[in-house]
Amino acid sequence: MTLMEILDSYRGRFFFTYSGPLLVLCLVQLLFLCCSAADSTVNPKPLAPAFVILGDSTVDVGVNNYLATVIKCNWEPYGRDFVYGNLTGKATGRFCNGKLISDFLAEKLGLPYPLPHGDPSAKGTNILQGINTASSGTGWYDGTAALYNVASLTQQLEWVREWQHDLLDVIGIQATAAVVQDAVYIVSTGSNDWVNNYYNNLDLQSRYSKAEFRAVLLDNVTRNIQALNRIGAQRIAIVSLPPLGCLPSQITARGKGDRRCVQWMQDDAKTFNDEMNGVISKLKTSLSGTTIVVLDAFSLIFDAFSNPSKYGLSETDRGCCGTGLYETGIFCTALKHTCDDASQYLFWDSYHPTEFFNRQAADVFWDVLKQEFKFGTSSTLQAEDRLKGIRDELR
Repeated sequence: MTLMEILDSYRGRFFFTYSGPLLVLCLVQLLFLCCSAADSTVNPKPLAPAFVILGDSTVDVGVNNYLATVIKCNWEPYGRDFVYGNLTGKATGRFCNGKLISDFLAEKLGLPYPLPHGDPSAKGTNILQGINTASSGTGWYDGTAALYNVASLTQQLEWVREWQHDLLDVIGIQATAAVVQDAVYIVSTGSNDWVNNYYNNLDLQSRYSKAEFRAVLLDNVTRNIQALNRIGAQRIAIVSLPPLGCLPSQITARGKGDRRCVQWMQDDAKTFNDEMNGVISKLKTSLSGTTIVVLDAFSLIFDAFSNPSKYGLSETDRGCCGTGLYETGIFCTALKHTCDDASQYLFWDSYHPTEFFNRQAADVFWDVLKQEFKFGTSSTLQAEDRLKGIRDELR
């Protein structure tokens, strides 16, 4: 089934319908420009028509604010250093003192930050350039999300389909096909499956050895990437597991008084990442026409932990909020003392990096995305050329 047939199979009533190349060209150019004036950080010449984000708290920008869960952070001191229009200084639901890696990537793409699913304003023209469905506490394993009453990746994929429905209703099938096919999709998740599920879950451990659970997760990696591809995604970035044993919370819980990274957790993360790379290599072969890249969070964060001065940091084994040993979410509040200068810290709370580090990580990831997705070449050179190629492909 072609992308056009997929979209046509569930389209609703259109506000616009395709009536010729000129209309489609105008619509997609409108997508590129309609939101670029919303914030001065956005490039007026976007490199992709949309940015779609799935995952967990590493990329959640407020989805959990609209869910009945305790896994959220829409209170001070979260967001204290956030600068973005009328949201400046506000706790938006980002597990950070400021911007996430995905925020910086949106800026580099020349796009506004995608709104979180569930936000009342996330509709109509406000979501033409993307959507964020990431839900803190989720993982590759849907059972992880169920533990915390957050949105599983299965649910998030359904929300991405709903976003496509919304595009269809506003701009019609041909322009939607153009947006869906050239959009950038990022999936950042996996840590919760281990640190907030398997390692604490005796029932899960009784049913699966580590190797067996890893196989379950990798099967879900395959199925979710395939599912994204089936609904039209052709530029997909997957973020690896971070160095689990270097998270301050895990050093505190499992380090036995030693503030160095917990080696057995490091080994688990490395093994998973290595096997995931193999899975994705196979998918690259089987999913013709789709570019899949892995963004190596493990190596980057571990290097910063081990060589802080290289990144302008001085504190790596504890977070800025409270003692930095265990505080996150409901334990990181305005009642807690926070460090004066978060830019000296690798971690903001006991799980999540600071904006200062996120900016550097985004620079590294962006170099990978530019090389692999080849922005400014192929279909991104001119809207007219892109649309002509899509029409030919969908015939």
